Amino acid sequence: MSTSGTVGSLSVDAGTFLDHAFLACGKPSSTVSGEMMRRAKERLYFLLWSLSNDGVNLWAIKKTIFNLAPNKSVIPMATGTVDVLNCLFRTLNAQVGTPSSGAGFQGVTLDAATVVRNVSGVFDTAGDVTLSVQASLDGITYQTLISLNPVSVDAGASFAIDVDNSLNARWWRIVDSSGTLIPITALRFRTVANELPSSKLNRDDYQQLPQKNYTGQQSLQFWFDKQINPQLWIWPMPQQEGSQLIVWEHSLIQDVGALTNQIAVPMRWYEAIISLLAYRVALIIPPVELPQGRLAELKQLSLEDKARASNGESDGSSSRMVPNMRAYTR
Repeated sequence: MSTSGTVGSLSVDAGTFLDHAFLACGKPSSTVSGEMMRRAKERLYFLLWSLSNDGVNLWAIKKTIFNLAPNKSVIPMATGTVDVLNCLFRTLNAQVGTPSSGAGFQGVTLDAATVVRNVSGVFDTAGDVTLSVQASLDGITYQTLISLNPVSVDAGASFAIDVDNSLNARWWRIVDSSGTLIPITALRFRTVANELPSSKLNRDDYQQLPQKNYTGQQSLQFWFDKQINPQLWIWPMPQQEGSQLIVWEHSLIQDVGALTNQIAVPMRWYEAIISLLAYRVALIIPPVELPQGRLAELKQLSLEDKARASNGESDGSSSRMVPNMRAYTR
């Protein structure tokens, strides 16, 4: 028997999801007006955003590294951050070496070969950057260890990059693939000393802290202020610069964009997305254009498909019970 030999290679764009949703409602694409297509696309936006209300979407978890500044307790979070799942306070060890620079790069020649795990710095000016971290065993031939997507940065913005698949090398540099790197100050190539978990506070616990501006060596508690523009409040505030906060956050699913874009959803959810969208599209179709009983059928199908997809949304790890030990009196 001959098979394709491929898995997941079929490209499905947002327009295809909309076509299938309309067909499920008994509406061929030739009968769909531009106004109805626009509203259906908006429904797809709303559907993807609302999935975060049902629990953690494993594909929408991301890791963000924040360089901590002395005497600052508030960290602005990215738009679309739904919740902070885990937060760790990190300390690092600086490495000694001789700075180097050239066309499109800044780097360092370390005094001894080191497995660098983190690169951080501050941009002097605003601009667009496409950063890569490179290392060399001989100072001549460099190997790219990590490449980032293009981003726009502001003057004074800091960055931090973790190098997971590192090398034991002396020569390190950060490169902009455009060939012109924005000048970077406080550029550091460091190893990670340790990471300590921070405990999550609720709103009342944080607001009732008697000394919110207390400074300490380690920020081991935090409160996630879940506003339209969310913020992370850490306690105690760092008393010196050089440490980092590692945040694992749950974010909204990416916007749909153009109809030719793929939606940022794993293939195991495609069937559920189509049936969920079809039910929502049926609500905007005039009742006289909808087959009798189709709305109820689509509602039941969407519930079944969503339950099936949700039940498979697990990382497969073993359950672990952690008792909540509290002080008590007798």
